[in-house]
Parts: sequence; structure tokens; C-alpha cells
Amino acid sequence: MKKKLSVVVNSTVNSYAIIFFSKRMVFGVLLIVVSFFNPAAGISGLAAVLCANACAYALGVAPRQIEDGYYGFNALLVGLGLGVMYQFNPQYAALLAAASLLTCIITVSASGFLAAYNLPFLTLPFVVCSWFLTLASPYFSGLEANSRGIYWINEMYAWGGPFLVDVTARAGNLPDLVTLYFTSLSAILFQHNVIAGIVIAGGLLSFSRIAFTLSVVEVGAAYLFYRFMGIPAGDVSGSVMGFNFILTAIAVGGFFVVPSPASYLLSVILIPPITILILAFTALLGAHGLAIYSLPFNIIVMATLYALMLRARPRLPALVGVQYFSPEENLYRHINATERFTNKLFFQLHPPFWGEWTVLQAHDGSFTHKGDWAKAFDFTILDAELKPYKENGSCAQDYYCYDKPLRAPSDGFVAEVVNHVEDNAIGAVNTDQNWGNSIVLRHAEGLYTELCHLKKGSVKVNKGDFVRKGDIIAHCGNSGRSPEPHLHFQVQATPQVGSKTLDYPLAYYIRNAGGRSDLVTFERPKQGEQIANIVINEPIKNAFDFQLDRKLRFEYTDTGHRAMTVTWEAKVDVYNRRYLYCAATQSYAYFVNDGTMFYFTDFYGDRASLLFYFYCAFYRVLLGAYEGVTIGDTYPADLFNNKFFKLLQDVAAPFVIFVTSRFSARYTRGDAEHHADAVIMRSAAVVSIAGRTVKKIEFEATIENNAIAALQIAKKGKTLCARSVPLS
Repeated sequence: MKKKLSVVVNSTVNSYAIIFFSKRMVFGVLLIVVSFFNPAAGISGLAAVLCANACAYALGVAPRQIEDGYYGFNALLVGLGLGVMYQFNPQYAALLAAASLLTCIITVSASGFLAAYNLPFLTLPFVVCSWFLTLASPYFSGLEANSRGIYWINEMYAWGGPFLVDVTARAGNLPDLVTLYFTSLSAILFQHNVIAGIVIAGGLLSFSRIAFTLSVVEVGAAYLFYRFMGIPAGDVSGSVMGFNFILTAIAVGGFFVVPSPASYLLSVILIPPITILILAFTALLGAHGLAIYSLPFNIIVMATLYALMLRARPRLPALVGVQYFSPEENLYRHINATERFTNKLFFQLHPPFWGEWTVLQAHDGSFTHKGDWAKAFDFTILDAELKPYKENGSCAQDYYCYDKPLRAPSDGFVAEVVNHVEDNAIGAVNTDQNWGNSIVLRHAEGLYTELCHLKKGSVKVNKGDFVRKGDIIAHCGNSGRSPEPHLHFQVQATPQVGSKTLDYPLAYYIRNAGGRSDLVTFERPKQGEQIANIVINEPIKNAFDFQLDRKLRFEYTDTGHRAMTVTWEAKVDVYNRRYLYCAATQSYAYFVNDGTMFYFTDFYGDRASLLFYFYCAFYRVLLGAYEGVTIGDTYPADLFNNKFFKLLQDVAAPFVIFVTSRFSARYTRGDAEHHADAVIMRSAAVVSIAGRTVKKIEFEATIENNAIAALQIAKKGKTLCARSVPLS
């Protein structure tokens, strides 16, 4: 029963908030209160929402979408409009119920139709149903017109007595543009008064600083455009401005499009087209007694989004990929994802060898990597004196790389094999069989790798075989156009030996630079660099192998000195995204494990929970234990901000990000006394404003026995300790 009540409450409140593209419950409750400034409209709107959501459940549409308010907000607008127009009586109640059902059916149908084009249905069902009601109303003789809204001062007196009447009178003395803005906002809920607009503006500002600034800029720019074009002031009505300009600005400026200077500019550029549609539809529909409502908003937003989707190349403004129902969240997550996951577009290819090799020749090399074959690598092994051979190097066996095993750079099928070409004497080359013994692997459609100059007879695979990353497939040799033993490695788009090369990075490797080891991700090694494949540490790998339904349990003492035990479970959502779920705090931490790196992608829930600190501590984890190697990453800009700095950053975010939140981690070995066999991972979250550190959280994790045994969190001089507890 409690769960059902929660669903009803959520679906009802979200039906109000979603009008402004929000899912904030507090904002939704505020809008419910504002709708009751006109009690008849408020009651009708609430009844319409309940009726439409019940209809949606009866139709069997996705319960989650009902709870998010998708199928209630259009009925809400219809109910508000009817409540303003008609008196309550039995005939009106029947009409309201019928209109709510009709709106729900139209909404479900519109959502299905427009989903094929990846477009939102917006308030189009409200417009269509309202037209139907207007055309049918002359036949409903039992309906009585409502005149209460005409005498707004009486309504104010009924709500707040002389004080509210006085406040209302003072509000009427505001400058014309300010009055226009507030009445425009109030008109969205069919209120048409400054007081309601002020309350909505406060809620909008609390929900989203970007949405608020977009609405202000749009109304101001639209007002100036109307004045410039000489459109009579009376035509700039609150309802037209509210339904069409403000909602268009929020939709195109920050909800469906990532906020940026380009999105702000786009929302302003759309003012003239919206104006043309407003005036044209007013003339066209007015002849039939129909209001334009939000029709221009629907047409402009749908057409703009469709045009942006048809772009041949992605440019600014960027469309929102994952919807967070907040312009700020959309922006911060987009920036963070661009910084962190742009390389996810690449298929992961790894160095095809063990140990440390040197780049003898890189892309656009100084010897043979020219023209169509410029994007290739030659690798060899050098000693401390930077020599590739021992003794005098007179034979192939003197070279350190000769006969060394070579690995598959990633999973794939063997597309081509050459295994019969003789190795050359040192200094000699075989230009007739230029590539020598070779293997071509197909990793994906249009993505192949080729390993050349292999040792004769060393190829261990056959054409058509499937190989996994790291499998030994051959040994380094000196065949083909190779004066001394080395490995030629290239990426190509076709399966033939010696195909043209592709410019493609290596996913992960360790670079030795002047005795210092660095983790490198998705880069192209340069000539002279010493690089090594990452060796996976089994205890670390197993500790972060969160398979489906795996559970983790920790006990800790919270900041209130209370002993706590939490249990998390690894789950997968409908999009096959894996996450850790904490039922006690209703928190979700989404993660990826690609076999070399474990990293978190998103967090939802309680930011005071242990799971949140776990997310922060292990934001990015290298599954190889390299002492001295720093793993770095970037958190979303708003993850740790206090309210004041968040407010400032939200306002400035589309134009400049001055708050940065960075992650870093390093491994050390356990000390002999306590953790001789353990790996210690020390990480930190550092928040900076204009380059100055304002917050730092430090973590120390102990990884032993294939598990995360302990985690210490140091914040503001206090330390929280959590220890793994065996599951009973």
C-alpha cells in the first residue's frame, strides 16, 4: 500500500514539474500550490492528472514513465484550461474526465509515433485536445462559463485579505518588461498574474539557474524584437510569451541541447521564427475560434531538434545524450563525459608484446613510414646502452627482440597468414617479399591489425582462427624488408598484407620516461619512447570484478560515531550498464571494467553515503599494480561544491567552468608489519576554484586476498574507517 501511494504521489507531482522539464519534487509541489491560486483551475488540473495517470496504467504503458509524469502533464494543462473556463457541475465533471482520457490516449499515441524520429511529444497532445474541446463546447449546453478569474482582486482578498491585495497592487507597478516576464511564467499554469509568476520564478531559480537565465534572456529579447518590428504591445500577451518563448528557450537552450553560448544564441535566434508562427497561426486559427496555445513552441522545438540530428558532423550546440532533467547536470555530465570517454569511440588495441620495447620508428617515421604507409610503428628492444643487440650483433640471435613472443593486440579473427619467408642476414633486405612473414587480425568491420617481419615458422595460428587479447600468435623475426630484427605493427581497414595504414592509438600502456613510469591512455607512441604492455595484477583484478549479483558488505563508524553495516549488490540495468546498489540509502554507482581499467561513470543517490565515498575513492583504478605511477581523472564540476560556489558556477557554467574537481591515485606495497602481501592504493579528490585548492578528501584502500579489505576516508580533519565484512 505504501509503495502504491508513493507511485501516485510521484506521478502526480512530476506531472507538474515536467512542464518546466524538471523532476524535482519540491518544484512540483510548488507548482501545485500555484495552480490553486485559482482554486477551480487547481482542482481541475489535479483531477485531470490523476485521471490521465490512471488511464495510462490501465493502458499498460511503462510504469516508470508514468511515475516520471510523462503522461500526466498534458492532461494537467487541459484541466487547468477547463477550470478557468467553466463552473463546477456534474456535466463539467464528466467532460473533465472524458478530456483527461482523450488527452492520455493522444499522448500515448504521439509518444509512440514521434519516438520513431527520436523526437519528444512536448505539449502537442494538450494543443490538439484543447482544440477538440473548443470545437465541441457549443454542443455541451449543460456547461456554465466561469467568471471568477476575471475578478482577480477578489481572489487575492479571499486568499490573503487586505495584505495580499496590497502586495498585488504594488506588483502591478513593476516595469512593463518585468511584469511581462512574471505574467508570462504564470500563464503557463493559466494564472495570468504577477504574484503567481514571482512564485514560479523563485521555484525555477531554485531548480535551475540556467533555465531561469534562459527564460529571462528570451523574454527580454522577444520583447525587444516585438518593439523593433512594430508589433502592437497588446499582441505580446502573457500566454503567448509564456507558452512559446520561455519554454522554447529552456528546451533548446539547456534541456534537449547542452547549455553553451551556442545554445543561448540559438534560443535567441529562434525568436523571429516563433513570432512568425505566433502571428500566422493567430490569424489562421482565430478565424475558427481556436487559440494557438503552445503550437509554435512545439513546431519550433521539434523542427530544430530534428535539424540538429540531421547534421553530417557534430558541432555546437551539442544534443544531450543522457538526460539528467537539469540543464546544469546535462552540461556538467557532458563536459565530464567528453573529457573522460571520447576515446571510448576507439576499439581497444594494446601493444603486441610483453616487457619494455622501444619505438624504433613511429608514425610519419624518418625511414620507411611514408605516404600511404606512414601510420605504422616499428618496435625493438634496447639495453641500458641503447643498443638493440649483444656482442657484435652479427647475427639475428644477437638481437634482444629476435624470437621474442608476440601477442594478439586484442580479440579477433585471423584474416591472413604468411609463414614461409626466410629470415634475412643482418644488413640484407628482401624487397621481393617486402612484408615478410605476417599476420593480419580482424577485430571489427573495417578494423584490422598487421604484425610483420616475423620469424619463419613461428606463426602459431591459422587463417580463420579466433584469438584473444594476449594470446601468443608468433615470434619476432627478420624477414622481408628488414635489415635487422624488429616488429612492424600497423592498423588498417582491409585484410590484405601490406594494406594502407590507419591513424589509430594504442589503448593503454606504460611509458618509461627518464626512469619515471607514466600511464598512457589512447595515444600514439613517439619515436624513441620506451613502452610496455600493462601487466594485470590478479588480486586487484579480482577485487574489482563485480560480477552480476556479487555482494559487498562493509562495517564502519559514521561521523555521528554510530556503528553501521551496509551491503551493496552488483546489478545491471535495461541498457546493460552495471552498477553497485545500496538499498539502505537508495544509491547507485555505475561502473565499467574493460579488463585493464575499472572506473565509475555515474552516481545517483545520497552523497553522504559510504557508497558515494567508495565511488570517489575508486573513481578510476588501474588493474595493474605499478608503484609510482599516477592514475588521474576528472570528476563532474558540481560533485563536491558547496551551495554558494555551486550557485555561482551554475550561472556561469554555459560560458566558463572555474571549479575543477580532480582525482588522482597511486599504488604502494604494504609494509612488512601489517600488510606484507597487500597492495595499498592512496587516492584523493581535490576541488579547486580558479586554480586554488578549496577542498581535499584523501582515501587509503587496502587490497588483499582478492578483495577490498579496508578503506579510510580523511575529510576535514576527521577519518572514517570502513572494513570488509564476510557475507554470512
